[in-house]
This record gives sequence, structure tokens and C-alpha cells, in this order.
Amino acid sequence: MLMDGDDYDATEAQFLAATQPGEAQARAQRRQQLDCASSGIIQSIVLINFMCHRKLQVNFGPHINFVIGHNGSGKSAVLTGITICLGGKASSTNRASNLSGFIRAGEAAAEISLTLKNQGQDAYMPDQYGDAITIVRRIAKEGGSSGYKIKSADGKVVSTRRDDVTAICDHMQLQPDNPMIILSQDNARQFLSSSTPAQRYSVCSWAFLSLIY
Repeated sequence: MLMDGDDYDATEAQFLAATQPGEAQARAQRRQQLDCASSGIIQSIVLINFMCHRKLQVNFGPHINFVIGHNGSGKSAVLTGITICLGGKASSTNRASNLSGFIRAGEAAAEISLTLKNQGQDAYMPDQYGDAITIVRRIAKEGGSSGYKIKSADGKVVSTRRDDVTAICDHMQLQPDNPMIILSQDNARQFLSSSTPAQRYSVCSWAFLSLIY
């Protein structure tokens, strides 16, 4: 039987407590962990001379976010910016073959600034970074070179090393090249057109279970 909202939660909790006390406790712990998850959430992104955007800032909410707009308005640039700023490969975005291809036409450089929430028991080096980490990636057209600045909540540059970006992503379980984390239009289209119904069901079932557990 399905019930709505709090009534369902209470009934489920009572049933588990009576029949499976161990499972009830484990489920409560998992829910508490989800409720307290406050590390690794993207708070905002700023794109400067990146793809079609001269300057764009997008602030995100803590749960589900939708970016909508007409074709060619730059929606995919937001997702691509997240991928590139977190250290993803240019080729994985299917938008450019190298980093310099992301620079807006006529400009000499592009910059992406991504702010991650860094609170709670899973925070990454909170003594150094505080309750937010800002990763800035700058891409120069000449030579296609790029560099990082990793800033604390108060704006202080803590590191300029790519390895530290990787360490932050590993700690927060952010995998920019993983299609289960960031799924591009092209990858989605290819999967839907080439996979069998059984394969699509298997992937969707796995994704659904990962969200629950």
C-alpha cells in the first residue's frame, strides 16, 4: 500500500521497527546521512568568455535544479563548464577537441569559477577552506594552457595544483567524466539509440537503487 508524505514515512518506520529493527535503524541512519549531506553540493558557477557566454552566473539550490532556454541559448555550456572546472577532459564533453575550443570567439582567454558547499562531517579540510571551496580554472587560447586557483570561503587562494582539485573531487565523490554523474546530450542520445530495452532497464534500475541506498 502506498501512502503520501509523513503518513507513509511513519507507517514504514513503525512496520520496520516491529518486524526488522536492524533494518529500521540502518534506514534511519541512511536518511540522516542524506539529510545532513552538505559537502560537495554545487552552489554557483560563473562563466566568463566561455563558449557563447560573455559572463554568466548561475546560482543553484540544494536539491534539483532545472536550466531551461531556447536551443543555442547556452544551457549545455553550464554543464560543460562544470565538467571542465572539475578537471574533466575536453573530449568527454563532445563540445570541443581541446580546451582552447571553449574560449568565446574573439577572446584570448576564458574563466570558470565553481563554488562547492563544504560543511558537515564530510567537509574537505575545513580548517583551511571553511564552509565553501571555490575552484577557478582559466584557459588561455595561446598554447591552450590552463591553470587552477582553489580558494577558501574567505577568498584566499589555498592551492594552484591540479592534484588538489582531483583530491577534492575524490573526497566529495565528484566524477566529471562519469556519465552517471554528468550525462551529456550526445552520450544520452547514443545510449538510447544503440542500447537494447534490457540494457536500458538494467541501467535505470541501478541508478534508481543508487538513489535509494
